[in-house]
Formats: sequence, C-alpha cells, structure tokens
Amino acid sequence: MKDIILISGHKGFIGSNIINELKKNFKFIKLNKVKKFEKVNSNYSYFKNIKIKKNQIKSLIYCSYYTPNSRYSDSEQLRLNNIVTKNILYLIKKYKVRTCIFLSSMAVYNTTKSKAISEKTEVTKQTVYARSKLRDERRLYGLYKNKHLESLTILRLPGVIGKNSKNNFISNMAKAIITSKKFKVRNPEFKFNNVIHIKTLVNFIKLILFSSKKKFNIFNLGALKPLKVKKIVRLLILKLNSNYNQISFEQKKDNGFKINFNNAKKYGYIAGAVEMELNSYIKDIKFKWIFC
Repeated sequence: MKDIILISGHKGFIGSNIINELKKNFKFIKLNKVKKFEKVNSNYSYFKNIKIKKNQIKSLIYCSYYTPNSRYSDSEQLRLNNIVTKNILYLIKKYKVRTCIFLSSMAVYNTTKSKAISEKTEVTKQTVYARSKLRDERRLYGLYKNKHLESLTILRLPGVIGKNSKNNFISNMAKAIITSKKFKVRNPEFKFNNVIHIKTLVNFIKLILFSSKKKFNIFNLGALKPLKVKKIVRLLILKLNSNYNQISFEQKKDNGFKINFNNAKKYGYIAGAVEMELNSYIKDIKFKWIFC
C-alpha cells in the first residue's frame, strides 16, 4: 500500500510536478481551497474537507503561497499566507501528520551583507514575502519542537525552472528572448547559481520522503559551477532565438551572491552544473513553444 501524502498548491508549477513525478510511489491527497477563500478568517476553513483517518498521512508538502507576483497587495498577501499556514498547522495536528516539507525561499536571506549564502547567513524581513516565509518556518518549527511532527524539512529554494515555470529571472528572460521583447539584465559579471531544474527539486523531495531520518533540517538548494550572468544570456539566446538583440545590461554596485548548499549535499542532494540545469530547461520550453 502506498504512503499517503497531503499536498497544498497542487495546481501550481512545483506542486503539479511533484505529483506527476511521484504518483507511482505515493498516494496524494490534494488540498483544495474553498470557493470564497478570500473571506476566510478561521484556522480551519480555508481548505475543503478531506476524508482520511488520523495517523494515515505520512507527510504534508506545503507548496501553496501568495507571492509578490500575485494580484494581491502586500498586506493581503500577509493576511492570506497567515490564514493558509494556520490551516496547515491545524491539519497537521488534526490528522497527526508525521512529517512536513515546507518550500521556503532564498528571499529570506540578507544578500547585501554576504556574498556566500549558507543556512547560517543573516536573514532579513525587508520584504513581505521574506517576512511571511520566516514567520511560517518558525511556526512549523514550533510544531516540531512540541512533538507534533517527527521531522520537518525546510527547503529554501532558488529560482525553479522547467516547462511552465514563470516569474523568476531565467523564465522571464527566456520568454523575452523567444518573443523578441526587451529585457534588462543587471550585474552581467555576477556568477550565478541561484537556479535549479524542477526534476532536481523533485528528486530531492523524493529522497526526503523515503528517508527514515527523523529530525529538523533547513536546506539551501542551488546548482553547481556558477556561470556569469552574461554567459547565461548568451546560452539562452544561442539556443532559443539567435537573432534576438533586445537585451540591455546594467552594472549595479551589488555584485550578487553564491549559494552554498553543502548541507543538502551531505544529505544526498544531487544538482547539476548551472549549464546542465539550464539545458534541461531549454529542452522543456523548446518542446512547449514548438507545439503550442
């Protein structure tokens, strides 16, 4: 019998890929929000009811989140994310969920003070998104500390790319190149590894789900062998639209940062070089644009 996984955000890019790639290994129960979710103020009425007994759920994967690219104001993003997380915490307690994987973000780090980002790097609350993610990391840790969870894994994600990915630097630039739209690139000399392909992420989640280790972990994820941003631009233009000439460069004082993900590697995380992750993405979107 397959282990049961609760998942939120199953209609999104990451959530849908997790289900598609892992449905042979696990039975997924999808958390669907109620129709009038924007009016919900309760700790337990954001999601539609599910039919499952206590102690039957192996893990909950928390993917859903209101981001800066959504149609909601900053204050509304904070409010909605607060409600979603309260509902997640309620479900974990109600159904005695054993383990949880929370998809956080590299946005939580103060990248202006450090050029090598590890899990020990100072965090920031400068943006609404960062404040929401940090608040919810701490709430989930509270459940783990109080023994409501056997294990908790927080994944601080870079830009995740793949077919239908959007609203990150690489996806936005690729779309501009394919459609011959203007695109501005800052810091072309900056060495960049703030990206992974969706399959790299899903493979690591699969490893975590099959692991028997019961503890608390925070993992940064990224790609090997950083590339200068200008080389990434050239690669995308060469592979997607060699006649593209609408790119412009702007050098900023901030020279960027490099992600250190040694903790994840020790756990078994396997990532390709930046160029390899990008080539996987290029194959995805070439197929998409040829047949759409």
